[in-house]
Amino acid sequence: MWINQHVERDIKLSEDLRCGETLTLPDPDGQESACITVVEVPSNVSVIIPQQAGQWDLFDPGPFGWRRRCDYILMGETQEHYFAVLIELKSNVPNDKGDVQLKWSLPLFHYLLSSYCIDKHSSDWKKSTKVKYFQIGNDLYEQHKDLTRIDEGTFFEKNVEGKIEILYSDLELFSLELLLKASA
Repeated sequence: MWINQHVERDIKLSEDLRCGETLTLPDPDGQESACITVVEVPSNVSVIIPQQAGQWDLFDPGPFGWRRRCDYILMGETQEHYFAVLIELKSNVPNDKGDVQLKWSLPLFHYLLSSYCIDKHSSDWKKSTKVKYFQIGNDLYEQHKDLTRIDEGTFFEKNVEGKIEILYSDLELFSLELLLKASA
C-alpha cells in the first residue's frame, strides 16, 4: 500500500514483528503482558503506530483527550472499500482511557487516506471506509466476568460512543478477517 512507502519507518511496525502474514503486536508502552498476534494479514496491509506520530500533538490535551491515540492502526483496501482496524492494548479491559484513545485515532486514519488520494490525484476518497475499534487485554475486569460473548465467543460487550462501536476481547490470537467481520 502507498502508506508503506511514504510513512516514516519509526511510525510503522518494525519488520521483525511481521513474519509472512503474521503480525506480533506488543504493547508499545512496554507492558510485556499485553501482546497479541494477528494472522492472515496480507503484505499490502500497513501497520501504523499512532503514538509515534508526534506531529499530531497539535492540540492542547484538554479535557477531551485529543492527543491520546490507540496502539495500532491496520490499514488496507479491498475492491469495495478502504479499511482500518484500530487496536488498543490494555492489561485489563474494558478501560475508559482505552476507549478515548480509540476514538481520537480516527482522524489520523482519515489524514493518511486523504494524503494518499491527493498524491494519487484520485477521487477514491469517496470510496467507502470501514473502521473497526478493538480494546484487547489479558484480563476482564472482575465486574465484567459474566458478560455474554459474541461473534463465536471471541469478543464481548459493545460500547457505543456516539456512532463508534468498540468491541473488547481477552484473547491473544486473531485473524484479520475475523477482526474485519466482528460485530455485536
